Amino acid sequence: MQTAAPIDPNQMLSTEDAAALLGLKPATLSNWREDGSVDLAFSKFGRSVRYRYADVIAFADRRRCLSTLAARRLKPAAPEAPVPHPTAKRRQVRQRERDLLDFTHD
Repeated sequence: MQTAAPIDPNQMLSTEDAAALLGLKPATLSNWREDGSVDLAFSKFGRSVRYRYADVIAFADRRRCLSTLAARRLKPAAPEAPVPHPTAKRRQVRQRERDLLDFTHD
């Protein structure tokens, strides 16, 4: 019988690999990264996102519960308010300027 090679705790996992290890969809990790609702550290290299194996295991250990009541307390908090897209404000300002110009030319 062969034993599995020990996993390096510093091994970097892709979003897909980390999600598979946790039994989640990659989109869930992406959402958590975006809204910061959970404390799972990641590294960003250009467009590439990586999770350290030891961080993923530590995250899973922190989420262990002995009852569903305890599990309910671990639910990620919903973001307080949606963050507007950075260009949304500029679009609003430009639209107001156009509206003012149209009003003054009538």
